[in-house]
Amino acid sequence: MHSGSFQIGEIIIHPDKNEICTALDIYRVEHRLIQILQLLANAAGKTVSKQEIAEQVWAPKLMSDESLAQAISQLRKYLGDSAAKSQVIRTIPKVGYSLVSEVTWNSPPPTVFNSGNHGRNVPVQLILGVLCAILAGLLLYSFGGNEEIEIEEIEIERSESLIL
Repeated sequence: MHSGSFQIGEIIIHPDKNEICTALDIYRVEHRLIQILQLLANAAGKTVSKQEIAEQVWAPKLMSDESLAQAISQLRKYLGDSAAKSQVIRTIPKVGYSLVSEVTWNSPPPTVFNSGNHGRNVPVQLILGVLCAILAGLLLYSFGGNEEIEIEEIEIERSESLIL
């Protein structure tokens, strides 16, 4: 199931921002409308039943046919569609709705290095760490690291007299 931004024709939908962006305007819409649109887009042209919409978007006992029809009407308005045209959303009488237009899922933008993204950068960090260790070892070896170091023994005399 896709969850990122997507396009329906020239219209871009940003679910994370609850936005529908057309060539003329950017609409901030109710999250419920975005959820319905995502369900329809993820179904890839197949019919999504009213029951499924109720379960995924509303508490099933709180959704009425009128409230769903009103939500679909609002979506059609934002998408430049109507029930008569049905070029974007098609009503399947007494069953549900389907998305007629082709959906294009936008790929996420390229990831910029982020120190909080440890999982992605671990191999690079590991390789850099190993290279630094090898370089440090070579430098120590070439600049006198092979000379023996003499440790002087220091004898410490114990004083057996205690000061009372």
